[in-house]
Amino acid sequence: MRRSLPILGVALAALLITLPSAAQEAEQNRSRVSFAFELQGGYDDNITELSDRDKDRVGDPAFADQFKIEAPGDYAWKPSARLGWSMNLAKRVRTSVQLDAQASQYVSSSVKNYEVYALRVEQDLSAAKVFQTRLALKVSDVPDYYLRELRVPGTTDFASERYHSRQYAVALKQLFAPKLLSVAVLGNRTDRNYESPFDERDGDLTGYGAEVELGRLTTRAGLLVGYQRSHYDARGDEGSTLAIEPDISSDRDELSAQAAFRWALGYITLSGLREDRNYTTENATDIYHFERSDTKTEYELGFRQGLPAGLYLEVGVSREENRSHLAPGVSPTLATDVTDYTRDIVTACLGWRFRTGPDRAKDPSP
Repeated sequence: MRRSLPILGVALAALLITLPSAAQEAEQNRSRVSFAFELQGGYDDNITELSDRDKDRVGDPAFADQFKIEAPGDYAWKPSARLGWSMNLAKRVRTSVQLDAQASQYVSSSVKNYEVYALRVEQDLSAAKVFQTRLALKVSDVPDYYLRELRVPGTTDFASERYHSRQYAVALKQLFAPKLLSVAVLGNRTDRNYESPFDERDGDLTGYGAEVELGRLTTRAGLLVGYQRSHYDARGDEGSTLAIEPDISSDRDELSAQAAFRWALGYITLSGLREDRNYTTENATDIYHFERSDTKTEYELGFRQGLPAGLYLEVGVSREENRSHLAPGVSPTLATDVTDYTRDIVTACLGWRFRTGPDRAKDPSP
């Protein structure tokens, strides 16, 4: 268990201690404070995105150096907390700030444990009653994330593929018709810093896109459709070394859609995503990335039901698939990097939310 998890516990305790006084101050200042805590449990049948061949090798002593996980799948507990504050600085001009923290703890394969921290700020840019414009900024941080064991370039040895990730995102949302139509333009950048000996994978993922929302996902029914184009610019081969390090730079196109159907205290969501990824290396000796293209699809069904006293229950089922197309004559089954895989995840979550403020009765959010 890494040091950042105790920090999460201390932060949650501090939030609970200060919550009553913050709530009282919010009532006096006509602002709103909210706090949410969730405990999610679930099963992931492919935690490191292994191919069917590699799944069968986990636990085999002949391949012990290639895996640090106990089994292809594992159960995980994911406690999370959210603290939010919002206030109208002027009539119909709202400012909101939200802090999030989540820890993922795996039952058998603790090497996969990780934490995510995020800060989100939203600001209304106009006092318009109908054609509202809102700006959202978000920064999130993953201090340490384990992917899998990879073969070290130029050797037969394996080492852990781990990285630190930080993402910056901005969104500008324009409402054209209340509860009917809104459009958002998006931009984001994710910096990844891989641990040695995989420094050639360091890089940044920069993208832009747009979303169109028909209806509202927080009302009776809604549809959200999005497109994003991005590029991962990796460091690539180090000229000073004898080994040929892989270049994982790629262009990516992503289409997504989500539909929601809501009733008084709950809703069902259906979502899907397709990503086409084309690797851009021109080095023909980098056989597992030269002329390679991947197609990844994700599907998810979610259910949420509100309960008394601010409690709520969530259940989700998702499936993820990736298919790799390499250069002629190259088999993806020989690669140690992520290629063909399927992944099924089932989760259940019990959450509690407390909020205070003059508009809490009108707030449609779960």
